[in-house]
Amino acid sequence: MNSFPALETDRLILRGLREDDLEQLILMLNNENVSKQVFSIAYPFTMKHAKERFNSIHDGYREQRMFVFSIALKENDLVIGQIGLHPDEKHNHAEIGYVLGEPYWGKGFMTEAIHKVLEYGLKDRKFHKIFATHYIDNPASGRCMAKAGMNLEGELFEHYKTSEGYKSVRPYGITITQYESI
Repeated sequence: MNSFPALETDRLILRGLREDDLEQLILMLNNENVSKQVFSIAYPFTMKHAKERFNSIHDGYREQRMFVFSIALKENDLVIGQIGLHPDEKHNHAEIGYVLGEPYWGKGFMTEAIHKVLEYGLKDRKFHKIFATHYIDNPASGRCMAKAGMNLEGELFEHYKTSEGYKSVRPYGITITQYESI
């Protein structure tokens, strides 16, 4: 698999990260409100971080250990975030992770992207289940997962250690059987 797939929704193109996207990626991710919600995003987010992320994404795809798409607006190809699948082959499932630039919050873009990545992961990649978590102080993320068809599976108390202390998360998931029934 040499060529990164491109997935389309009504308003978005999910595609590979390009070098000419890095400045825009920095604009989206160099935001404390964004970095507080995603533990893999440094703040401040610099060109050094963007280049490391670029290399990691492309190495991960080449090695088939992660599939991270840039979320670009279909109208102008502007990158507004990222969404990815991180597979566990032993258990035939994948964790979904995502980040969206703050100016694009609350507009339904992430729900649209999650829905398309669920389709890609469950139908094309043939994962049995896809799951994700969100910090409980970010209920909008949970609403995105629920609107995309994922199911709340409980709460993990004080599950992650962050700069703000221990944070609880809510896991969501969907199996191929559940996906096919909606």
